Amino acid sequence: MLLSNSKNILDIVNGYSSIEKIVDFKGVYTDTREYINDGLFIALEGDNFDGHNFAKSAEKAGAKLIIAQKKSTRLCQSLWSVIPKKLTNK
Repeated sequence: MLLSNSKNILDIVNGYSSIEKIVDFKGVYTDTREYINDGLFIALEGDNFDGHNFAKSAEKAGAKLIIAQKKSTRLCQSLWSVIPKKLTNK
């Protein structure tokens, strides 16, 4: 199980956060049907689904933070969220 914190995730994804405090987490999850207690939820987006729609479910399942590709009103205000900065081609 991965143990890390929000600062490390910010560095890895070159992102910015909705909350400034550092949050520790254990485990990485993409499925809100799992027990996510104290974990990091990654809101994946595919052809047939959008993980951003499950942010509130992730919070109810115990997620401490979320990585999202886009800002959304569906993201939970109480969860620490990371929004990766867009990469640009030069």
